[in-house]
Amino acid sequence: MNSPPTSLPSVQGLVSVIIPTFNRKEMLREALACALNQSGVEREIIVVDDGSTDGTESTILADPCVRYFRQQNAGPSSARNNGMRRARGEFLAFLDSDDLWEPNFLSECVSALSSTEAAFAFANWRIVEHPESVLSSDAFSERPHLLDKLKGRERKWITLSSDAARDLFISKSFIMPSGIVFRRSALNHEWDESVHVGEDQLFILEGLFAQQSSIACTRRILWTYRFHDSNFCTNNPDGTRVSRGEIQIKQRLLDNYASALDPRQTASLKRSLAASYYDLGYHLAASGEKDAALAALRTSWRLGPSLRTLLARARVRLRLGRRNRGDGPGD
Repeated sequence: MNSPPTSLPSVQGLVSVIIPTFNRKEMLREALACALNQSGVEREIIVVDDGSTDGTESTILADPCVRYFRQQNAGPSSARNNGMRRARGEFLAFLDSDDLWEPNFLSECVSALSSTEAAFAFANWRIVEHPESVLSSDAFSERPHLLDKLKGRERKWITLSSDAARDLFISKSFIMPSGIVFRRSALNHEWDESVHVGEDQLFILEGLFAQQSSIACTRRILWTYRFHDSNFCTNNPDGTRVSRGEIQIKQRLLDNYASALDPRQTASLKRSLAASYYDLGYHLAASGEKDAALAALRTSWRLGPSLRTLLARARVRLRLGRRNRGDGPGD
C-alpha cells in the first residue's frame, strides 16, 4: 500500500473539505457555495487548482473558511493528496468540483461516524444532466445487492461490518468520493497518482481491504452527481479504457490483499475480475481488435468459466476464421 501523505495534526470535530478542480470555474463556484452552506458542522474548505487556465482563481469566494492552493497540472489524485497534506480536520470529505451536496450532507455523515466506529459514511445520490433533467432520482435503486441490506431502513443510517462492506464492493464498486465522509484516523494510504482510470474506486477499496473497517450508509438522497460533457465516462464511450482500469484495480487487490479475504471473497473477486476481462473482450471485438478480444476472453475463462464467455470466444473465433479465409468483408 502507498504510504499516507504527510499531514497536519487533526482538530477534533473539524471537517476538511478538499475540492480538486481543473478548468471548471462556473461549476466550482456552485460547489463552493454548497460546501459553505453546510449546516451543523465546523469546516475548512481547501481548493486545490490543478493548473487551470480558465481564470479559476478569480472565482474563489471570499470567505475565511476557504483556502486556495495552485499546483502544476498533475491530475486529480495529486490534487487530492495535496489537499490531504494541508487538511487539519478529524474528518475528510472530497467534493469534486462538478458535484453538489445537500445542506445537511456533512452533518448527517459526521453524526453517523460519531455514533459508530465506522471508517467512512456514504449516502445515496441523484444524477442530473442539468437542473431540469434528472437522469436518476435514486442511484441506490439501481443496485439491488445494496437495497437488500437496507430493507426497512429507508430513512435511517445503518452500519455494515467489514465483511459485509467487502462483499458489497468486491463484485462492483459503485460509490464516488463526493458522497463519502472519511474518518481521518482510518485512512492509512494516499491516492495513487500513477492510476488514471478508477483511481477513486481504488482509494476507497484499498481502505476497505487493508484493514477491518465497518462503514455507515443511508438511502437518503444527500448529494448530486452532475453529468456533463467533461465527465470521464462521457469522454470514454467505447468502454475499453474503463475495462482496463477495472482490471488493473481488481488485479492489484488480489495481489496485495488476498490474505485478508476468506476463500469465498477471494473467489468472488476472481469472478469479478473475470467479468471485467469479458467486458474488455466485448469492447475489443466491437472495435475490430479480434485477436486481442480472444486473448481477453481466454483470461476471463481461466479466471471464471461461464457459458457466456464460451459463446463469446466461439463467436470471435468464427469471425477470425472468416477473416483468415477471406470470407467476410474486413471481418
